[in-house]
Amino acid sequence: RMMELEDKLRQSLDKLQGRENNIYASEHKLESQLEKGEKEMKNLNHRAAEGCFLHKRIHTSIIEGEGKLKSKYHGRIHPHRHEFAK
Repeated sequence: RMMELEDKLRQSLDKLQGRENNIYASEHKLESQLEKGEKEMKNLNHRAAEGCFLHKRIHTSIIEGEGKLKSKYHGRIHPHRHEFAK
């Protein structure tokens, strides 16, 4: 009777150990995926910041270019015929 109980107890402990191992493996996998996701997010944030910077630079260049052209050809530029629609 005692041997039977010890055997059941051993089986239950083995099952628990197996579950614990599965939990640790899953936890490790999730941590790895989280790290990968965080790296991707940092990379995307960096690329977005670069894109924003380039957009501002291009926008500034366009405005400056328009200003130079307007001042250079001021007398020769005729208003667009649909200018009133703006």
